[in-house]
Amino acid sequence: HVPPTCFACCPCRFRRRGCCVEVAVPRIAPGSGVLRGSVATTAPRFMVAGTEHGGRPTYRIVRVCILVAVCALFVCGIFFQRNLWAATPHGDAVAVPLVPPKAETPLQAQRQEALDEEAAEAEEGETLQGQSQVSFWEQSATSEDSLYGVARPLPTADLSSANLKPVASCGALNALPLREPQEFQTIDNSGRVPNIVHFVFGSSDSRGGSAEFTFLNYLAVISALTVQRPTAVMAHCLLEPVGFFWDLVKTRMTVVQRRDLHSIFSNEISVAAHKVQIIALEALIQHGGIYLGSDVVTLRPYDALMDHDVVMGRGGAGNTTSFSTSIILASPGARFLWLWYDGFMEYSSATWQKQSATLLAQLAKSNPHLFFAADPHLLSWPHHGGAADTTDFSGSYAVHISRRHLGHKEFSSFGMTWVFRCKHALASRLKAFVPDPLISVVVPCYNQPEVIHESITSVSEQIFPNWEVIVVDDHSPDDCMGVTKRWLSSRGPKNDTSRIRILQTPENRGLAKARNFGIEHARGHWICALDADDTIKKEYFLGAVEAMSQDPMLQIITSSQEFFGESNWQWEIREFSIRVAQNSGPLPVMSLYLRSLWEQVGGYSSALPWGNEDYDFWLKLAGLGVRAHILPSKLVRYRYKQQSMMRDSVKFVGEERAMLHTRHPHLYAEVELLVAASKVMDMCDETRNRLQSMEINKALLEEETLYISFWLALSDLRRRALVSAALRFRASMQLTALGWLPRLFFLVTMCEMKGPEATASSMSHFVSQYPDVNRTSNFQSYDTNCRRAMYLPKGPPRHDL
Repeated sequence: HVPPTCFACCPCRFRRRGCCVEVAVPRIAPGSGVLRGSVATTAPRFMVAGTEHGGRPTYRIVRVCILVAVCALFVCGIFFQRNLWAATPHGDAVAVPLVPPKAETPLQAQRQEALDEEAAEAEEGETLQGQSQVSFWEQSATSEDSLYGVARPLPTADLSSANLKPVASCGALNALPLREPQEFQTIDNSGRVPNIVHFVFGSSDSRGGSAEFTFLNYLAVISALTVQRPTAVMAHCLLEPVGFFWDLVKTRMTVVQRRDLHSIFSNEISVAAHKVQIIALEALIQHGGIYLGSDVVTLRPYDALMDHDVVMGRGGAGNTTSFSTSIILASPGARFLWLWYDGFMEYSSATWQKQSATLLAQLAKSNPHLFFAADPHLLSWPHHGGAADTTDFSGSYAVHISRRHLGHKEFSSFGMTWVFRCKHALASRLKAFVPDPLISVVVPCYNQPEVIHESITSVSEQIFPNWEVIVVDDHSPDDCMGVTKRWLSSRGPKNDTSRIRILQTPENRGLAKARNFGIEHARGHWICALDADDTIKKEYFLGAVEAMSQDPMLQIITSSQEFFGESNWQWEIREFSIRVAQNSGPLPVMSLYLRSLWEQVGGYSSALPWGNEDYDFWLKLAGLGVRAHILPSKLVRYRYKQQSMMRDSVKFVGEERAMLHTRHPHLYAEVELLVAASKVMDMCDETRNRLQSMEINKALLEEETLYISFWLALSDLRRRALVSAALRFRASMQLTALGWLPRLFFLVTMCEMKGPEATASSMSHFVSQYPDVNRTSNFQSYDTNCRRAMYLPKGPPRHDL
């Protein structure tokens, strides 16, 4: 019998870690069937008063009971001896194994196994010496097993910051395969901190954390890349970061997917900040390097601190009991990190202060040879109450701009505009990290040399300075390029003209291709297509930059437009959505958009006969479901002229709008597309002649040529040129973007050529494949309405078609 009190006396460290429970029990002598020590080896002689051997039956009953008890004890002893208890010397402790807690990561399992071995050695009387402990740390540090559930390893070859590529695209983060252990780089435990930078992004918790990548996160990454020049930057992601600023830096980092941590050593984790610290510890234990918080901006290299095993900054001036965990430098497998990691066996979200501060201070005090505490002004914010405008940052390695600091008055509007407009001492240090150029302004020029200087001047007067201007001379006959160069040279040395470039196309390509040509040579991440006769106000870029700092998810930024010249009309822009793009027309041409969007939709199209390439471009973006922001003021200005290309094409606007609808069939209902096709059939001769000349233009892309073929085929069908219509419809069926339109009208053409009986089965198949088209009233009354409009003889009923 093992009393329950024996379990209470086991050493606390083993019971809490779940390794084993130790109890002291007597030993059963093998084969004897009786217990030694506390139980007599021979049965006692029970005497009942007034009886002897062979006395009254009462004695025999007692003797039988004793015999049964001894036999039962014998059987129990044999059972425990063979199945549960180890045969140990008299009085030795017996280990009763318990079920260990489930390890959340391989590192936890590795650490638990090591602690089990320590316990076994300690109970055998072999006290673990310092040398054997160091060998364990080294053995753990050199393990090739991954510390991560799913990870992207460092390449075994030397890395250079210029050649860093992402291990995986962001969109595939949640589907990365498991890696074999031998694929991971073996840890170098030489003692020096390797020049590898670690970040942890995308942490979330029940309080609504997100993976939004802000301007401050961008500053943290770009400053580390620029100042420290690491051999690799590892971004450990619980969730895939999103936003414009993430797109700027993700190609320069190695993306490591981490499974979300729910527990550590069977202790539940519910706070995002706690997960981040655990992930950072695991990354440093395996790889070593420099862990930087996502709100830490590096100001100078950490080289002078990289000869220590572990380096952290103190929590504040004169504070010797707390440390900042936003910056940690550590060699691979540093023992101090293992000791810190062991402390998470006592983890509780309610006692995080003890885990993060008290335990860390105790470890630093008891292991001063394993830990270097830097002065707070080196690795943390110089003053926890905020920094004055004149604070000297020359001696600081980094600055930690936490939420507490962002709540101060001087940082209430922190963002790119704050960097350029605030007179704070830190702002001047951060200007170098803002992308330059951030905005590329593309100005196509053709026969407009007298006004182009107004357009360029409006850009050069912008309050936000990180822009560039690309003037594209579309082979203009009036030497637009030479006129612009002479005007720039006349501005004198006081004006910065280094941000203005002038390019020339080899031949006249038209407005759409001239814009594409300029954007191909742009270096900015945002694009502004500015016509040579339009202007923008000086606050435009500043307002746009403030908006993108506040909302990194923005993809389009625009404002309402005012007209000047021969009209003073005001154009109010209230929202940008698919509905608005369909019904109310385009955005102002000077709207800002991400260059990645331009690449995604293939740029501006030259397929439309009368321009409207900007309207077509906005419809493409609306189909992507982009996120737009409209600035409150009228910051863009459009020059209105009675004689212009836009005014000349007004009479063709109906048929060209119909062409736009058929170019984007996924944005419109089936009935709207049938009405649009009917309008295209009615195109005038001028439009048809222009399309025919564009169809044979070899400079056009094949996709654009197929659109033109479809529109001409509709015109051929109206003109009863059935053979030409059939050939063009059949060719345009290769263009999947047109959907069902070319197939339907090809069947109609074949019906007119060969009769309804020849196309009945094909039309029935079409109706079954596109039931939504079949349900439209236009399609159901096709023989009555469309044929009469096309001056065709009335055909058979619809089911015969």
